[in-house]
Amino acid sequence: MSEPGTDVAVGNGQPTPSWQSVNVPLEGTLATLDQAMRYAHVLAQADILPDRLRGKSSNTLAIILYGQQLNVPPVVAVNTISVVNGRPMIEGKLLLSKLREAGHSYKRVESTTTRCVVEITRGDTGEVFTEEFTWDDAKIAQLTGKDNYKKYPKKMLFWRAVAGGIDLACPEVKMGFGLQGVDDDYDEPPKPTLAQVAAERMDQQRANEASTPEQSKEDQQTALQAELAQLADEHSNGASDTVAKADEPPPPPDYVCDVCGATGAHYQDECPDLAHPAEEVGR
Repeated sequence: MSEPGTDVAVGNGQPTPSWQSVNVPLEGTLATLDQAMRYAHVLAQADILPDRLRGKSSNTLAIILYGQQLNVPPVVAVNTISVVNGRPMIEGKLLLSKLREAGHSYKRVESTTTRCVVEITRGDTGEVFTEEFTWDDAKIAQLTGKDNYKKYPKKMLFWRAVAGGIDLACPEVKMGFGLQGVDDDYDEPPKPTLAQVAAERMDQQRANEASTPEQSKEDQQTALQAELAQLADEHSNGASDTVAKADEPPPPPDYVCDVCGATGAHYQDECPDLAHPAEEVGR
């Protein structure tokens, strides 16, 4: 029997799924998928949740599971992790937090609106990695026309340098996650409009219709040729039989047909009475 306050009501008389009846810890990591599912189901109903997750328990569950990989509590994950084009992204503050949590450190050597230099020091080896990102680099990457680079050039150069430095010095900190505002600031290929999709399908349909009659004509012509060849064979066989019978000599004058008794008229197998056995029986 579940403890008070742990069940989530399900309307319309439907039975309550087992995952909606499990106990969920409010601190620490979630131990089971059932716990994560219940947490996501309840959390997604909150009006204060970010718009991208509100009312979407499956998406909320995915974010919670992403947070589990980073050892981030669910309530922190839903506010610092997002998904762009299928790739999970984390905020810069969370990335720096995980960097320090792993025992590493960073130093801002220089940071202006045209140039940023950072140093990443590994905590386990003491090795120092230096990363630089300039406004010229942003121009080459065609980033300077974006709003964030126009409004916050110093900030964007800094995060670019930080992301590059962490990728170089300690990529295990990011665990494959991208950095929001850095790894998602490329231009996504434009999606085709509904009119473009409809026009493309209509063109394909016209092409199919245009090719179908020609194919049908070819099929009909092939079938006709086969039929004519068959008729020619049958005609040839029939003509051979006729010629063979025409070349056969007539019976001798004293030949008597055992069927009808005619003399010298025809051979027995050609007797007309063979086609009328009933008449013969009646005689």
